[in-house]
Amino acid sequence: PQRKSATGTIGALSCRHAAGRGETAARAGDAAMAGQAFAELAREADKVLAAWQEMTDERQARPT
Repeated sequence: PQRKSATGTIGALSCRHAAGRGETAARAGDAAMAGQAFAELAREADKVLAAWQEMTDERQARPT
């Protein structure tokens, strides 16, 4: 549950959904589905981190 709620807090809904699917699959004992969901979570997290980096880089480049 921590991954799902933490990603929801920062607005990374694609991550939140993938984490939720992974947690549901893990609770159900479906290792294959959990693996797929967590692989999707990793891909989505990479996108979120790249967007965050781009956003913070733009802010740092602005004159104050």
